[in-house]
Amino acid sequence: MLGSNLGLVPLAPRGAGGPPPLLSLDFVQGQYGRGAETTTTFTALSGVAFARAGSATALRADGGLAVFAADTPRITDRGLCIEPAATNRCAVSNANPDAGMTGFSKGGDAASTLTRVSAVSALAAAGLDTIATSGFLIRLNNSAGTAAATLNVSGAAGVAAAHSFSAWIGGGSGWIGRNGSNSQGFGASAVLRRVTGLNLTTTTSTTLAIQADAGQVIDVILPQLEIGAPASAPIVTTGAAATRGAESASVIAPAGATLWTATYGEGLTTGGSVTPGASFDLVTGRPWLGGVLKTLTMS
Repeated sequence: MLGSNLGLVPLAPRGAGGPPPLLSLDFVQGQYGRGAETTTTFTALSGVAFARAGSATALRADGGLAVFAADTPRITDRGLCIEPAATNRCAVSNANPDAGMTGFSKGGDAASTLTRVSAVSALAAAGLDTIATSGFLIRLNNSAGTAAATLNVSGAAGVAAAHSFSAWIGGGSGWIGRNGSNSQGFGASAVLRRVTGLNLTTTTSTTLAIQADAGQVIDVILPQLEIGAPASAPIVTTGAAATRGAESASVIAPAGATLWTATYGEGLTTGGSVTPGASFDLVTGRPWLGGVLKTLTMS
């Protein structure tokens, strides 16, 4: 087992009759304990500190989205979502497009049409109704087209670097990526699901584009253009680029604790040494940064 800063870390197995951990944080089950103290709210546990400027979203296990207020940990049935600060460069209302579809435009086959349509049931089925509260999405209808049509989303990358391009897309086939280039293809889907193009190098003027192949109709919501990979949790925009603030989270190591163990991501485990009474940073340099922390114990 690899520790984050100690190389190989021996972790002694605990039998059923062994002493309980001095600190136990289970973000999946929503159970937190320090010695005799227990709570079902992470930030209610003594020694815990958390902060984040602004609201943010996180994915649930069913693929839907949960929304969290400022300074509220993003805890779902997947665990504690911890991500770096990020900016969605799309200069549109990406969750609730306005009637004029400001910032959205089409190109390609002239027979295609671009409209805002009500899709309350489809958004609810995808678990997006918590964030796409108006019930509308963008539809690129290329059913009459004999060539590809493109949905162009305003808002340039602004920097030459590797970016992630993403959106929830349903309907027919096409691709998502940089304006003017096929980046990540997708097939037909009866339900909205997130499609991503990762590590795509941009110029300062690169924008996000989504293509509908000839004869296809696609529905789009929550377009996102951000630096880095993987694509992070959706950042809501309301006509201009928007930033999710950096998160800070820590817990004070209990007296007598010398080792910590964490599970994160999809079945990954790590651990290391800890100093009793010291603040243990849950963010900086942690392998789960950009994903989810499931459990953390100290003993």
